[in-house]
Amino acid sequence: MPRGSFGMRPGSGRGRRGTGRRGQAVVETALVLPVLIGLVWGVFSFGRGYGAYLAVSAATRDGARLAALGRSGQEVRAAVFAGLAATGIASAAATVSVSGQTGIPGDPVTVRVVANIENPAPLPGLPASIALTSATTMRKE
Repeated sequence: MPRGSFGMRPGSGRGRRGTGRRGQAVVETALVLPVLIGLVWGVFSFGRGYGAYLAVSAATRDGARLAALGRSGQEVRAAVFAGLAATGIASAAATVSVSGQTGIPGDPVTVRVVANIENPAPLPGLPASIALTSATTMRKE
């Protein structure tokens, strides 16, 4: 008897062995695929939301810098709205407030922006828009 045959006739182990594995793979795919798609979608949506937050934060910082240099509140608001528009956030969806413009060097100046963005992951039960808030304080020069 050849080594490794263990007393079996040639070809006796073949036949329908392994045909049920295709069905098992389909069931496993059907169970894992929705979770995988949801995970990828969640990562993509989080990335879009975080990018919008970074844009609001950058616009707030730019506005605070102008306010610290002594620019008027109207100029600061215009700069913030321009920064938001450059990233695709409509000015109608944002509120800008500037506080502390006393004109005394060393006093803090604060620019606060609240921007409502469309929810990047619109699911039932989640709000249609998300309010992103950013505030930056700098010393007046």
